Amino acid sequence: MAELLERTRWTDVARHLATVRGEAALLRHTGREGFLRVDQFHATEPLVPALLNYEVIHNPHSDHDAILMRIDTDLIDPALVRVATT
Repeated sequence: MAELLERTRWTDVARHLATVRGEAALLRHTGREGFLRVDQFHATEPLVPALLNYEVIHNPHSDHDAILMRIDTDLIDPALVRVATT
């Protein structure tokens, strides 16, 4: 899966913002079992400049924490938008 995401230029939102901001805490686990970051957002190339925030929200009622991503739609790069064709 990681190879496919890389080849198609999808960006791991948490990893991108952790790198840009130097905030390794963004990469903390989201699952209770195995302590893995099992819940993730991936963004297409035009959305990367629009990424504002990513956070993990503790959820005591689930075996997964919630994740939240914020984007500024005014910052989407229209030059990178491609229309899908069939």
